[in-house]
Amino acid sequence: GGNSGSRAKGGVGGSDKDISYREALLEGLREMRRYGPDAVIVSFGADTVKGDPDSIDSAGMALTIDDFKEMGNLIRSFLLCGDRGDRTTTASNKAEGEGDAHSNSSIPLLVVQEGGYHMDVIDDIARNFLLG
Repeated sequence: GGNSGSRAKGGVGGSDKDISYREALLEGLREMRRYGPDAVIVSFGADTVKGDPDSIDSAGMALTIDDFKEMGNLIRSFLLCGDRGDRTTTASNKAEGEGDAHSNSSIPLLVVQEGGYHMDVIDDIARNFLLG
């Protein structure tokens, strides 16, 4: 096992500041792809949404509700591709009976919500992330 974390600010799309948060997520997904995980645990914090009482707006944590949908979509795309690094079965080695039992399948995900105190929008944030 292992873990990865990145420092980021801003939103997922739009302004120059917004790109940094998206890029940090993509960097983490690329790192996971190199590792080839059997499962992924996401520590989900909705306190990064603009207006959350614990959001650090001065540090650029001002995500929109739609940003959470894009983040969920990026993570879902990674998980559904079933890419487990160098353990992924290719067409040629599958024909030869090689590969593990998890090849060509999605990667299991556990989401643990840790933060999010903007009670007027927390349900929309979680829904967007999970359905992304």
